[in-house]
Amino acid sequence: MSDDSGAVSARTDGTPEFELPAWLELLSDTSEPARLAHLIVEAIVPGFADSAGIFVLEHMLTDGPVSQPAGTEIVVRRLATILTVEGSPIPGAVLPAAQVIAFAAGSPYARCVRQGTPVIFAQPGDQTMQRVTRGIRTAFGRYEYFLAAPLTARDQVLGFLVLGRSAGQQAFGDGDAATAAGLGARAGTGIARSLGAAAGRATSRRTVY
Repeated sequence: MSDDSGAVSARTDGTPEFELPAWLELLSDTSEPARLAHLIVEAIVPGFADSAGIFVLEHMLTDGPVSQPAGTEIVVRRLATILTVEGSPIPGAVLPAAQVIAFAAGSPYARCVRQGTPVIFAQPGDQTMQRVTRGIRTAFGRYEYFLAAPLTARDQVLGFLVLGRSAGQQAFGDGDAATAAGLGARAGTGIARSLGAAAGRATSRRTVY
């Protein structure tokens, strides 16, 4: 395994077992969650998927209301996204970081967060497609398989990791879902520590002597 890429081995069923590079653990104390999220998606693409995005529940970043009852949309903030095909970025497919988005209660993203388990799906959904630019809709059309996995830290769900694979790639299966759950746990733990470091830095700046 090289120092700048994830490790890929095989499960007994032949599906790839992908791991985030060990050096990312050293960066989880950074007080810049978006920077850490960007490094995580860069490590995932293209080794495990053609696209990857990390979204954190908005209240984790703003200390807003925590309760998001079943049957209501979830509000998240995009920290980082990479969209590629065959390892190359898709021209014009740029999703802005720090964008706040509400996903419908029945969306695979909301179900992933509320159930705390990975969800495999075929299309982002009409509401999602209506809220993105034409260039992004075209980019999404290049993908046939999607997988959302919860970002977890201990027993807490912080948000979700969403992955995509383009036409010609292997569809996501149960083995991939298990791998994504592990990625979500490692990424979630790192981002939780990063959020804690950011909160500590903000508190220290407000201290009055």
